[in-house]
Amino acid sequence: MKLHEMKQKRNIIAKDMRALHDKIGDTPWTDEQRTQWNAAKSELDALDERIAREEELRRQDQDYIHENEPEQRQQQNRDPSKPGSTG
Repeated sequence: MKLHEMKQKRNIIAKDMRALHDKIGDTPWTDEQRTQWNAAKSELDALDERIAREEELRRQDQDYIHENEPEQRQQQNRDPSKPGSTG
């Protein structure tokens, strides 16, 4: 699942949880409602973990690109017919 899909799914679950909470209001929760809430919360927590991992990997990828960009530019500017040439 792509990052934006995970975030969309997370938002849907969060909205459903809000709707359940608002529907119940101040009345005591039934076992069925609590089960529904706990299932949604578990799914939400799992998605949050996956989203956090994906975002961390993307940060690491960006850091790698940023750190190696000057080196890659130097290699692209070298004339392969002249060793030690920078362009």
